[in-house]
Amino acid sequence: MGQNFFHLLKGRGASAVLTLLTTAIMARSLTPAEFGLIMLIHSYLLTMQALINLKPFEAIIRYGVPAQERQQPEHLRQLLRITLSLDIIVTLIGTLIAVALVPLVAPLFDWQPDTINLTMVYSLLLLTTVSGTANGVLRLFNRFDLLGMRQGLGSLVQLAAVGLVWAQHGGYVHFLAAYGFGWVFNNLFVIWLGWKERRRQLGGTFWHGPIWRDHGEIFPGLWHFLQVVYWQSNLDMVPKKLAVLAVGALLGAADAGLFRLAQQFSKVLTVPALLLRQVLFPDLARLWQRQDPLFGPMTHRIVGIAVVFGIGVSLLALLLGKVLIVAVVGGEYLGALPVLFWLMLSAGLDLGVSGLRAAGYAMGLAGMLLRVYAISLLVYAVLFIILTQILGLVGTGVASAAWSLFSLAVIGVLVRRRLQAPSHG
Repeated sequence: MGQNFFHLLKGRGASAVLTLLTTAIMARSLTPAEFGLIMLIHSYLLTMQALINLKPFEAIIRYGVPAQERQQPEHLRQLLRITLSLDIIVTLIGTLIAVALVPLVAPLFDWQPDTINLTMVYSLLLLTTVSGTANGVLRLFNRFDLLGMRQGLGSLVQLAAVGLVWAQHGGYVHFLAAYGFGWVFNNLFVIWLGWKERRRQLGGTFWHGPIWRDHGEIFPGLWHFLQVVYWQSNLDMVPKKLAVLAVGALLGAADAGLFRLAQQFSKVLTVPALLLRQVLFPDLARLWQRQDPLFGPMTHRIVGIAVVFGIGVSLLALLLGKVLIVAVVGGEYLGALPVLFWLMLSAGLDLGVSGLRAAGYAMGLAGMLLRVYAISLLVYAVLFIILTQILGLVGTGVASAAWSLFSLAVIGVLVRRRLQAPSHG
């Protein structure tokens, strides 16, 4: 687990630094309004990606690990055929919906016709997001080293593209195109890596076999699990991607840019939180499958360390935030400082939530976790609207921290109760 985590952390760490440099170049080259517009358009793309993404890699771990343990490669091939078929169908339909929805959401952000057309064209980049199955293959076969390398290389390409536009004194449209190019490269590269690993592990006769035949008996509960993970990922999107659009609608493009900038700084914790869940899930699933007594102590230890580390880093950001913002993007973006601490605190608490969620998924609590997240996000949405009206931009961060604390407490209780149940032994 530690080795895989640091494989991803190296890649994501490099990616975070490179992305921050990319953001700094754009922020220093554009006005706050132009920078905020780019962040809004890209956030719309990421939001629609989340809405059309079934997260098949979670199902590949959930049902692929037992197939591996029982040495059933043909069942594993069939599982991958199912998830890839769903990947392709959902991506095609979702891209059409994303393009069609742009004129309907444009009034929320006061977009002019040229911005609407630009966003519609930019939404076509969603066609490159058929990468969920490839991502799952790399996780299942323990190739976290390749996943880490992909993150770093993708961000390097994005930085190079944005740097080229900066050298040519391009406008915000050119910066948006360069930003999107790096994102597309990242998607296509993981597809290539995943299918190369699939051929190495399972051979080249991938499509020779059934897709849907007897899948209900072979993978019981697959559709329910896919639905739960889909809605869970959409709930995750609210404070991370949809919040940028909400700030843009409530406070304007400039504040949306400041909020997104604070989010970029908080990636020093949000990225490890995501990586922790990705790394823990496969191995915790194997431990739970074997009823290994290490499962409980390991979960407790990881969550405790994660929360202490996360809160410590958020307090450090409180002391050094002003220096970082001025050094990276300039004094005109100091408006992001008040919300930065609260987003960092929220991300620190999310480190613990990620460990608990991985354990909950391995224990078969995915449906229960979804209900908890739905309730917690309802609280978050109410706090977001009320506190934003009262406190302005900083209110968005306070709402995020309260949401993370609530999730940590409730999920912690659920996981602990499941560990103490007699059926676990």
